[in-house]
Amino acid sequence: MDRQNHAGSFNLLVRYAPLWAHLSVYTLTCLVAATFLYFGYRPVVVFVEYFSGAIVPTNYSSQETAVLWALLLSAPALFAFGFVAALRIRLGGALFRKIAGRSDWDTPVWIPVLMFVAAASVGAYDLLRAGAFAKLSVWGDYGAWVEGRWALFSTLGYFNFVNLYLILPVSAAWVILSITGGGWKALAARLIPLALVIVLTLFLFQKKALIVSLIIILGAVLLHRIFSKPWTRRLTWTFVATTGLLASIYFLLVVLPVFLETSRTANQVFIQQEEKGNQQEKKLLMLRKEINSMIGSHRSAHIFVYAALAPMTRTSLPAMYYPIVYPELQGYYGFDFGQDILGFGGMPADNLVIWKHMYPGLPGGAGAPYQFALYSQVGVVWTLLLCAIVGMVLGVMWQGILADDINRVWRSLMGTVLILFSIYLAIDSIRGSLLASYGLIWAWLFIGLSFFIGRTLKRRQKSSSRPD
Repeated sequence: MDRQNHAGSFNLLVRYAPLWAHLSVYTLTCLVAATFLYFGYRPVVVFVEYFSGAIVPTNYSSQETAVLWALLLSAPALFAFGFVAALRIRLGGALFRKIAGRSDWDTPVWIPVLMFVAAASVGAYDLLRAGAFAKLSVWGDYGAWVEGRWALFSTLGYFNFVNLYLILPVSAAWVILSITGGGWKALAARLIPLALVIVLTLFLFQKKALIVSLIIILGAVLLHRIFSKPWTRRLTWTFVATTGLLASIYFLLVVLPVFLETSRTANQVFIQQEEKGNQQEKKLLMLRKEINSMIGSHRSAHIFVYAALAPMTRTSLPAMYYPIVYPELQGYYGFDFGQDILGFGGMPADNLVIWKHMYPGLPGGAGAPYQFALYSQVGVVWTLLLCAIVGMVLGVMWQGILADDINRVWRSLMGTVLILFSIYLAIDSIRGSLLASYGLIWAWLFIGLSFFIGRTLKRRQKSSSRPD
């Protein structure tokens, strides 16, 4: 009976892993807080306005209300429907097998090591020339932390970030999976690339870079174990511990820049006009009085609430603005298939437009779940249809990764990136999730190309070793 329970857990958690990941992150980072904000639950509204500095929209027309709830509830439901329906499609996996090789095939051991050393060396050089290694202390000052990020953005190019965001952690995960055996030596060998990734991503001064790197590495290791043995109680505890570790690191990185009394706010960095600054201070003072009446004035209580609300308000507040801004204040962009990359048309600027409505006069961009970005392009009806299609595409891809006759390392690497893509869709547009400097298309291309090269070299090696 116990084995049957474990098998049931495997089917539920692994078979639908990208769906669970997407819905969990979406619910936590958007749906819960958006519900509180829409119904005007005062404690949440006050905290959000105090910590974010933006105003929570409240005056919705009946049409705007219908659009908002269709995007909040119907869109993820149709995504789930498409994903589940796709798993019922018979997929032979011939294309995946041709790229990755069969389950008994391995790439040459030196390939992942060479890839990781190259990615780490280039990443370290990029951070050195950007002066990042002299700024680790900015993690103790939120204002300096923001300034450090902008300094990196102004110095490093697109593919420099692609390397640090994706190639580095993917190649590190590949090295870890290629190390065989047990004992302290094997454990130390696996920890070296993990430690290097953590150190280098800390100097990017972004929570996202470190968390994403850990998801890629730890996710690949966990999938590799799951694909090699039945679901066991040990794997259950490993999954729980990994999730808890990621959550703890995230909250630590949220608290660290604002913990010290001397930490500056982002407004103190960006707001230069004295009059606007005074107005902002007056508003914050009024909100602070209301918050003090709820939880007291002790700084630690404020930091705790800030850390607890940080993941919940990341996309919920921007999402509340979309039905108000589109299409009444800003027309639909039309479907974005990357036409600007092909040399005609322009890319949608919904993240910038929403940000300007939230923070007039401040630089930046707002993030929202992918269905809200789609809504700004094609309206609500087409968005709901496209959500079902997106879920179906992910389901087809995941079914191919679950095929047990394909190379296990390839499945683990591609699988953890696909799960990460489903997480990205809960907080970002499809375009950003694929084509930004952190876009996962670069990870998939890197894995596919590396395995194709390894497969070709292995085939030539076998051919040259055959006797004439």
